[in-house]
Amino acid sequence: MAERAALSQHNEGDAPERGRQAAWEDGDAYPAAPEIVLLEDDVMLRTAMALALQRYGLVVHAMGAAEQVRRMLGDNGAIAGIIMEIGLGEGRALLTDVKQAWPRMAIVVLTGRPDLLLGYATGPREAHLLKPCPMPRVVTTIRGLIAKR
Repeated sequence: MAERAALSQHNEGDAPERGRQAAWEDGDAYPAAPEIVLLEDDVMLRTAMALALQRYGLVVHAMGAAEQVRRMLGDNGAIAGIIMEIGLGEGRALLTDVKQAWPRMAIVVLTGRPDLLLGYATGPREAHLLKPCPMPRVVTTIRGLIAKR
C-alpha cells in the first residue's frame, strides 16, 4: 500500500522529500538506490514498470510526458538515469535534449519500433532495448550505465 502511495506521488512528477544530498559531484559514489526517471505514456504499463523497478531497489519517478521529465531533470540533480519509451511523439527530441543538457545521464531507451532509431548514434551512457524486455535486463542495463559515469 505504501508503494502505491509513493508511486502516485511520483506519477504526478513530484519528488518526495529526502534527507540526502540533492546532487552528486565528480568522485561521489552513487547511492545504493539510484534515482531514475521512467517515461512511459501508458498508465497501466508505467505503473507496473515503476513497481517492478522499485522492487529491484531503484527510486523511480514515473512520468507520462516529456515535459514532466524535462522539469524533473532540471529540478532534481540526484537523478542518475532515465528509462524512456522512444515511441512517444516527443521521444526522440527528448532523447537528444537529455544527451545535450545532461551528458552524464544514463539512458535506457525501450522501443517496440526500432525503425524510429535508424541512423541514430548511441551515446556511451545509452542503451537501446527492444520491447518487451525482461525487467532484470532493464535493471542490469540502467545500473551498468549509471556505474560508468
